[in-house]
Amino acid sequence: MKEVTLRLKHHFDSAHHLNDYKGKCARIHGHRWNITVFARAIIKPNGLLIDFKEIKKEIDKLDHDDLNKIIDFNPTAENLANYFLTTFESIYPLVNFKVILYESPEASVEVRSDGWK
Repeated sequence: MKEVTLRLKHHFDSAHHLNDYKGKCARIHGHRWNITVFARAIIKPNGLLIDFKEIKKEIDKLDHDDLNKIIDFNPTAENLANYFLTTFESIYPLVNFKVILYESPEASVEVRSDGWK
């Protein structure tokens, strides 16, 4: 079976503020975060790599909440992208991931699994 790449675009809305930051983002504010998740691996015998709804379920855990109250790290775009990457890698250890998280239409962060080609 050949390697396949899955791509899922999704979004979540949340509030946050940045700790140890001097500027407007130190105050609570909200974003519609857009996220694109890429997963690369060999397809399972049933023809699937990962069910799209399973990825959405993990993303939706942060939807419509104050990130500072539900996660234990400074919720920068960089840290959030890495959070999703490590979450997906822990659930699917045989899959390589790339995550692109958009804080706004003009600003994004990209992180990848070590094995991403």
